[in-house]
Amino acid sequence: MPSFPVVLFLFLLTPTIQRYVEPELSLQYYRNQQYRNYYFQWLSLPSSSLSLTSSVAVTTALPLSLSSSSSSPLSSSPLSSSPLSSSSSSSSVSLMEFPAIGKDMMMNRNGYQFRRKIRAATARKERLWPDGVIPYDISDNFTGNSTLRNSCSIPQRAMRHWENNTCITFIPRQPEHFNYIVFTVDKCGCCSYVGRKSNGPQAISIGKNCDKFGIVVHELGHVIGFWHEHTRLDRDQHVDIFYKSIQQAQDYNFEKLKPDEIDSLGEPYDYASIMHYARDTFSRAMYLDTILPKRKFGQRPEIGQRTQLSPGDISQTKKLYKCTVCGETLMKEFGELRLDGSGTVCQWRIIAAFGEFIVLNVSTLDLPLPKRDCASERDNYLIIRDGHYIGSPISDKLCGGVISRTIFSTSNRLFIQTQTSYPLFSIFAHYIAVCGGHIISDTGTIQSPRYPESYMSDQECKWIITVQEGYQVALTFHFFSLETHKDCIYDRLEIYDGTVVESTALLSKLCGQIVAKSLVSHFNTALLLFISDSSVQKEGFHISFTK
Repeated sequence: MPSFPVVLFLFLLTPTIQRYVEPELSLQYYRNQQYRNYYFQWLSLPSSSLSLTSSVAVTTALPLSLSSSSSSPLSSSPLSSSPLSSSSSSSSVSLMEFPAIGKDMMMNRNGYQFRRKIRAATARKERLWPDGVIPYDISDNFTGNSTLRNSCSIPQRAMRHWENNTCITFIPRQPEHFNYIVFTVDKCGCCSYVGRKSNGPQAISIGKNCDKFGIVVHELGHVIGFWHEHTRLDRDQHVDIFYKSIQQAQDYNFEKLKPDEIDSLGEPYDYASIMHYARDTFSRAMYLDTILPKRKFGQRPEIGQRTQLSPGDISQTKKLYKCTVCGETLMKEFGELRLDGSGTVCQWRIIAAFGEFIVLNVSTLDLPLPKRDCASERDNYLIIRDGHYIGSPISDKLCGGVISRTIFSTSNRLFIQTQTSYPLFSIFAHYIAVCGGHIISDTGTIQSPRYPESYMSDQECKWIITVQEGYQVALTFHFFSLETHKDCIYDRLEIYDGTVVESTALLSKLCGQIVAKSLVSHFNTALLLFISDSSVQKEGFHISFTK
């Protein structure tokens, strides 16, 4: 039996050895040494007794409370979550994964219910969102949380990242939407269901330390229908799992799923996926790897990035939701659509900021002469829809020779689709997003141009809001950041009672940073005037209104 000083020396030396030895070699080394029992006994200490650090690239979450006394209707539902160490605690928090459906639920030794989480697409088609459209809401406890208030634009950025690279569409929830996601702050930290739950609202929790762009993109990946990459069926050809290095009761997170649960859609294993675990996820100790890529051409690929969607993420999403092979999502304040080809269906989605409208000018459309006035979907045609998807109302349906047509949207989105077998087919159109307008609705949203990106210089936008007669306009500020000045003489937002810009009707002149503000008009109309100068640009504002 070795003396106590020898054991203590090995205990203190272990992290240093692991830093310079390949993890699988260091584990094998300790397995073959006479002190291995002491080493692994130390590794089996409860995580609360160890000070662990997790890579910022790994999403994490607290165990979800399943107590029926929870005040949130969403918090008692089983969620998918992951682990992240809290900077406010001296010990590492074990992050667990919750089931997307009942049969995936598992119990750990503490009685919590958890689930496995993996990427590659779900094999269950009922979990997909119809037409790739995902309604969303942002709860008050997210926008009102003092820690996260300045991060309210991050969900918008993350959703736009998915929209800009795929045919997925996120839209604000309307009363007719039964299934939708809710950005909230729940006890699970950062967590989400995998795919569509199909029985009402489902939480996507963005808690403390989760309010990072890449982490929210990752959680939205679960919403869309992706599991973690390392548990797909062919993973053993690409990574090694070191179960001795995994935290107690967390090894199920590294199991492979069954063929009826996961489908890689023929895509190769993607080390660069934003849905891939990092090397030290659920590690028992610093410098211990839990998952390690096999060497490729003498090097190990990097894993666990939380920067952006990989080409593999994009390709797999397009396959999962059957995106068209041509067309794209356009989000700039102006741009063009150009296509020369034949025999294919193309779709474009033009997205402006809330409160902006789109002017589309079709200057060239070379198609065969119309048959039955474009009555058949089988004809060669160009359809412009006033809205976000293929089911939105038709603004115009064009076919025939060279024409020039201008279309105005009534919201911040247009959906454009072409179908033709004509060998010399060509189309050219350009669009511009214009800010301001008259909004007649009892509820809605207004954003500064280009939000959540910085607004442009030298802009002037005027919105008139009209709600039902006999009511007032109630404004809620979810995010507000303009150039600061004590008198707001540079960039500013002016809010007026009624429909006319006059000093006697001025309710408020705003600039700088504003949090958790509400404002109510005296009448059923209100006017918002946004002005920016030629110098400093900020992120702008996100305001909702209701009657």
